[in-house]
Amino acid sequence: MKRNLMKRAHEIARSLEGDYRARMSLALRQAWKEEKEGKGEMGNSVKWTSEKGNVFEVKVDITREVRDKTVDADGQTINLGKETYESMMIKLYKNGELTEESRYAPSKITRTHYRDYDKMVAAGAYARFGDKLVNKTTYDKIMEAIELANNSTTVSKEYKAVKSAEIAKQEEEDKALDKEAARYAEQVKNGLCPKCGTWCYGDCEAN
Repeated sequence: MKRNLMKRAHEIARSLEGDYRARMSLALRQAWKEEKEGKGEMGNSVKWTSEKGNVFEVKVDITREVRDKTVDADGQTINLGKETYESMMIKLYKNGELTEESRYAPSKITRTHYRDYDKMVAAGAYARFGDKLVNKTTYDKIMEAIELANNSTTVSKEYKAVKSAEIAKQEEEDKALDKEAARYAEQVKNGLCPKCGTWCYGDCEAN
C-alpha cells in the first residue's frame, strides 16, 4: 500500500477517538476515498427493476489524471512532459451478477450497420453495449449513469492546467491546418494541378 496513503490514514486516525484498530480502519477508508477523489475516480450507479422483476444496475467509473508523456528512442525513455489521461469502465449487473462490461458507451443499432436490423428491433434490441444487445431502457439507464459520473468526477488543479494547455495547442494546430487548406485551395484556383501537385496546367493528363 502506498506510503502516502498510510501516512494520511495515520493523521486521520490520530484525530479520532476510541480503539486504535477501529480508528485506523476508518481512517484508511477515508484516506483511500480522498486519494480516489484527488485522481478523479468516483463510481456512480443506477438501479432499476424490469417488468419481469429482474433487478439491473449500471456502475460507471471514470478516471481523469495526469501522466508522463514518454517515448522510447533506441531503448532510452524520453519524457516529453505531461499529458492528460481519461478512461471509463461501465459494468452492467443483473440480479447482482455481472453480465457485461465495456470501456465505451453503448451505440444505437442502425439499419446501415446491421443486416438483421428489423429482426433485432422486433426482438427489443435498441443498442449494442460491449458484445451484448440491450433494449432502450437499459441504454437510457447506462447513459444516465455516464452523465452522473461525468458530472461528479473531480479533477486536480494539475489536470485542469494540463488539459487547458492541450486544448490551446489543439486549437493552434486546427488554425494552422485551416490556413494551409485555404492556401492550397487558392493555389488550385490559380492553376495548381491537384493530381500531380505541380503547375503542369493539365500536362500530366497526357502522361
